[in-house]
Amino acid sequence: MRSLVPADFWFALADRAGAVDCCVRVSERSFSGWVVEPVFSSAESAADFARRASAVVGVGVVSRRWVPVSVGWVTWSGCWSCSVPCQAPGRELSLGRASRGSRAVISA
Repeated sequence: MRSLVPADFWFALADRAGAVDCCVRVSERSFSGWVVEPVFSSAESAADFARRASAVVGVGVVSRRWVPVSVGWVTWSGCWSCSVPCQAPGRELSLGRASRGSRAVISA
């Protein structure tokens, strides 16, 4: 059974799991059309979060390694992330410059 969970829930869990960053983005592959993508500094943290998220949403969630990437003034290297389906954010979204890596900024 697939379960749609609010993005705020995933943000809180990702923070408790040690995520170094977290964003919401549109996803063509997600059954909800949106995903929360937390970033972790270790494979173990990402894999543990993915296992727990899989149990909540009822579908497999995997962790993947990022190649070094620069976003603004931050360069991520050796990071791991997961893409977890979530409910469409019910708040105003501001999308960054259009690109494959565009991230949504949620404001109240």
